[in-house]
Amino acid sequence: MVKNRIFYYDFLRAFAIIAVILCHVDGRYEFTTASLKLAIPFLLNDIGLMGVPLFLMLTGALLLGRKQSLGDFFKKRFSRIVYPYVF
Repeated sequence: MVKNRIFYYDFLRAFAIIAVILCHVDGRYEFTTASLKLAIPFLLNDIGLMGVPLFLMLTGALLLGRKQSLGDFFKKRFSRIVYPYVF
């Protein structure tokens, strides 16, 4: 089975990763001027808040072309989600 990569999905995934990282580090920096002290963390947070919805949309877009029943989908992912959650 040949899988074709969709490169703009890779680009969007990289942007979403960077956005989530920016969201987590937005309050860690100290700036010298008062205007930058307020503007930059808000800007980083606004960019970062786009990351999680973008991941969800990419997941949905990548699952659209699959021919798999809902039961098989959940069986495959059950152990990958529940076992780490328990431990």
